[in-house]
Amino acid sequence: MVIDIAVIASLPHLDDLAARGSITMALTHLALAHPGYAAWHAAQAAAGRAVILDNSAYELEETTGAGMSAAPVIKAARLTGATEVVCSDVLYDGAATVTATRRFLAQARGSLGEGVRLMAVPQGSTRGEWLACYEALTAMAGVDVIGMSKLSVPRCWNAGVAAARLACVAALHRCGLPPRPLHLLGGDRCLAAELRAHRERGHLAVRSNDSSTAYWYAALGIPLDPRTGRAATQAPSKPDLGHSSLTPPQLAAAHANVAILREHAGLGPEPAAGEWSCPVPQRYIRVTTQAEGLHCWPDAPADEGYLSDAHRHLFTIGVRMQVGHGDREVEINAFTRWLHSEIVPALAGTGTGSAGPPDFGTQSCEHLAERITEAIRERCGTTRWIECEVLEDGILGGGVRWPG
Repeated sequence: MVIDIAVIASLPHLDDLAARGSITMALTHLALAHPGYAAWHAAQAAAGRAVILDNSAYELEETTGAGMSAAPVIKAARLTGATEVVCSDVLYDGAATVTATRRFLAQARGSLGEGVRLMAVPQGSTRGEWLACYEALTAMAGVDVIGMSKLSVPRCWNAGVAAARLACVAALHRCGLPPRPLHLLGGDRCLAAELRAHRERGHLAVRSNDSSTAYWYAALGIPLDPRTGRAATQAPSKPDLGHSSLTPPQLAAAHANVAILREHAGLGPEPAAGEWSCPVPQRYIRVTTQAEGLHCWPDAPADEGYLSDAHRHLFTIGVRMQVGHGDREVEINAFTRWLHSEIVPALAGTGTGSAGPPDFGTQSCEHLAERITEAIRERCGTTRWIECEVLEDGILGGGVRWPG
């Protein structure tokens, strides 16, 4: 499992910091105020990178308490070439957010380019209010992604950002894969650790994150621990994203912070120096399916002896695969049906005609992932990168990356 990250930085550090994420995020208030900022993100979008446009709710918390309305956000979306846009929301107010989101969807319809995705952000001041808002937003036609606030989720789960979002996302996964992918909006001093924990806990719906952590903690001289993914103290203020420039030592620290975030998010190493200003399109599809099955480990050691007999799991299979263009080169619904109905049954020695769940024999999660990857390569070719992960009951498992 890999979580994409957007690195938010001040205006002077777009090329040497913001470009170092696997995706990018633009802020509406900056896009409207600074033409160069909007143009930089438009160039990223033209080069094939995902550009999410935020409605600046966090930045406007003290002044308006809400994200910007549809008209300025839509204008900023056109200026930045955004591929995904965050709908208007009202901080800590679930009912008002449902109304604001519905109004935004109505105004955005026909005003945004074809294929632009829309993210809705549940709000609330209590857990019940937040969950009711979440249910209402996921049921709305036109909502493609759910944003996980760094403000309302901690208030509703009565914990810090990382702990609260881990608990909230776990609750959303309790009855299976949530209906919409999840984007983590911002983070706290434990962001890198949070990203790793989502991956280790099998929170497959968590797709991406944006944060100024790499930039702002370096500017304040607060180091991130590369092993734990935590800073010793919380940044005392919101980031200055205007014209503030980092010193060379601060910029080096920011680069190190990006590497820490990428590592904990499961992303590969950063591109070599000089590759950032001309990003290569990295489009991909992402699919998930589940299948009941049996397997065993006959050679299990005595303290894990219960694994030696055949035992049941609900296996969750997640695949990310590179595609050459954005117009359904590999159609995700057909690909998922093929994976679920043809490949998964073929992994079992009992086949599809036997009574009971498929029996995968002695194959581990890693073995299953390797065989699935090989089947995908036979179907889709050997020149694209593939990631496959197989989890037992959505929690523990293994996977493979090709090429490794």
